[in-house]
Amino acid sequence: MRLDNFGPDARSVIRLASAEARRLGHNYVGTEHLLVGLVADRDGRAGRVLNGAKLELAKVRSAIEEVVGRGDAVAEVELRLSRRARRAISFAATAARRLGHSTVGSEHLLLGVVNDEGGIGAAIIRSLRVDPGQLEAAIWRDIEGQRS
Repeated sequence: MRLDNFGPDARSVIRLASAEARRLGHNYVGTEHLLVGLVADRDGRAGRVLNGAKLELAKVRSAIEEVVGRGDAVAEVELRLSRRARRAISFAATAARRLGHSTVGSEHLLLGVVNDEGGIGAAIIRSLRVDPGQLEAAIWRDIEGQRS
């Protein structure tokens, strides 16, 4: 996957997501792994929003294991993006472009995850009693606040 137009926080999220997929023995990176990367990257814009919504890394990880389980993929295998993760990343890139941002940030990735209502990432958010729509609104407020 090309990360040419990804900012440092978005690159960090992708690295953390890949590490999480490997930790779980999965042979793909899905929206659930992206969610872990977003929550774990506490210094990024999305991480701050997720922290403010009280999404805790341990609870997100536990929910993923409950929903998806553990796999037995070999750690050295090149991980592919799931169809939904590719869609979330594509949404993120489109959102960044439409906003006139030169790079994709973690905030755009979070928009991609929450806008994929049928994805595991959004399902995990809902299972932890957080409204994905409220997260989206919080990200938009944060983006608008930066413009001011």
